[in-house]
Amino acid sequence: MVGRKAEAGRHFLVTDDTVASWSGRIEEDELGALVKSTVPVNKFPDFVAAMVIKLKSLFPMMGRRRIAGFLTRAGLHIAATTVRRMLNRKPAQPSRPPHWHPLRIPTNLHLRPSRVP
Repeated sequence: MVGRKAEAGRHFLVTDDTVASWSGRIEEDELGALVKSTVPVNKFPDFVAAMVIKLKSLFPMMGRRRIAGFLTRAGLHIAATTVRRMLNRKPAQPSRPPHWHPLRIPTNLHLRPSRVP
């Protein structure tokens, strides 16, 4: 079995340890374990999207390429396509209590007419 792992390692240009790790994952999980990713490897934090949206609102004439270039000069390497995706993303809806309705008037208010002297 060791010979097969070494041969596979040479074929895929990886070390024997990497092939052993792959085969261990296959034995522990299922065959799809090698292609599943639990966390995207290229996901930017939410504050980056907030920064892109804020830049666009402050400077509406800045396009996606200019915003990407501005952030790159600031040290955040981000592609223009990613900027476009962040700008086109639908904003999150604010969370409301489950019983909230805009037209519902609370019934537990006991309002009395004020007395006019």
